[in-house]
Formats: sequence, structure tokens, C-alpha cells
Amino acid sequence: MKQYLDQWKVIEGSLREERIEQLPDCLEKEHLFQIREMLRNEQFDPNQFLVVEYPATGVYCCNHVNGEKYFIIQEYEGKLAPYYTTWEMNEEGINNFPCKSIGFESIPRTRFVRIFSRFQRVSISSFRPAVKPKPFDR
Repeated sequence: MKQYLDQWKVIEGSLREERIEQLPDCLEKEHLFQIREMLRNEQFDPNQFLVVEYPATGVYCCNHVNGEKYFIIQEYEGKLAPYYTTWEMNEEGINNFPCKSIGFESIPRTRFVRIFSRFQRVSISSFRPAVKPKPFDR
């Protein structure tokens, strides 16, 4: 079974197929190809997008090369899904929520990271997963 490489400097960059092919064999490489396919399915050109941040394992913050289309893809329980992030948190302190579409939901709804990421790298401590982690069995 493939493992995460978990090296943001390697993962961040263009979603061009040629670049992804050069990555080591890892889960992120598979995910990047899946993200390309998700973009194609929504009539976007994947070559026009970048992974601009990899703030936590399995979380891909992507942007159009011209900067106007920012979205998030997150892996949860082995599946990739679009997410959107807001300034406001719910009662559980979560501000990152799953959605069904990159173009109709993730891009127009993402607020927090789009503004913040232009100035600094989002730290893992500021990223809140959409689903609360399950408690460890003791």
C-alpha cells in the first residue's frame, strides 16, 4: 500500500502531468492525478492550476495560475472531496466543510485561506479538519 510522502516542498507546484510524473511513488502523486481528473470533470483545464499549499497531510489548497479560482481538496477515509473554508467557525470550532463541487461550491465559498495564503503559509495548527477526529480507544 502506498504511503504519504508528507513533504510539502515536493507536493506544492503545478498540476501539469509532466511535473506530477516526476514525483516519487506516493499517495500524494495519486491524489494529484485524481485532482486533475476532478478538474477535467468540471470543465476546468488542470494545467492551469497549482497546489499552492499543502498545510496538512491529505489537504491540497489549489489555485488558478491567475489567482482567481482558489479551492481545497481533502482526503478523508481514503476518498478525495472538495472542501470550502470560511472565516466563521461552527459550534465545534470547525471552519472547513465538505461540498460536492469544485466550481459551484469550493471556489465561490472558500474565504479564509484565499485571503490568508497570499501573505503567509497556513500552518497546520491553524487548519481545522472538517470532521472531528475519533477518540483513541484505550
